[in-house]
Amino acid sequence: MRTGVPPERPAAVAGCDVVDVLRVLPVLEVHELVEWTGTGWRIAGARRGGR
Repeated sequence: MRTGVPPERPAAVAGCDVVDVLRVLPVLEVHELVEWTGTGWRIAGARRGGR
C-alpha cells in the first residue's frame, strides 16, 4: 500500500504554496484523482472498467 504525504510535500514538488494545494485537494478528491489515506494524500489508483 502506498502511503500518503502531507500537503507540504506536493507543494514543495510543484513549487507552489501549501494553501494552493489545500485549495485544490477537495476538487481532486471529488474527481477521484487523489485519496486520503488517514495519514496523508496520495495519487488515486487507476480506474477499473469502462475507460
